[in-house]
Amino acid sequence: MERQWTEPEQMLLRMAAKYTDAELAPYDLEMAHTNRYPDGLVDKLIQTGFLTVMLPTEYGGAGFGPEVTAAMIERIAKGSASVAATLEGHYKSVAAVLKYGNDALKKNAAAASDTPDFCVWHDRVDRRF
Repeated sequence: MERQWTEPEQMLLRMAAKYTDAELAPYDLEMAHTNRYPDGLVDKLIQTGFLTVMLPTEYGGAGFGPEVTAAMIERIAKGSASVAATLEGHYKSVAAVLKYGNDALKKNAAAASDTPDFCVWHDRVDRRF
């Protein structure tokens, strides 16, 4: 039985497909060869809201669940497996902080979850938290 998505979930999946086709797939081969994301890619991911998809609404996120997030990642992976893997890792990091962090850590992490400071960025990790 196929999952029936709500209208907001359908909108998220359409947005992911459109973004992937326009902004990721055309640059995927270049990313693979250079082992780098193009300048501005993470900023665009932030602007689209992809970094806060699973963040609960009480922390300023979209509050989408794991099923639609997995479907979104699957769609993004069709255009760029590396970006999909980066997003998956980001969501796991956010989930760990939300599950195991104290209130102050959760608030700080939530505030930074849609910034490059919280992302794995090329070959460095920001360990502010």
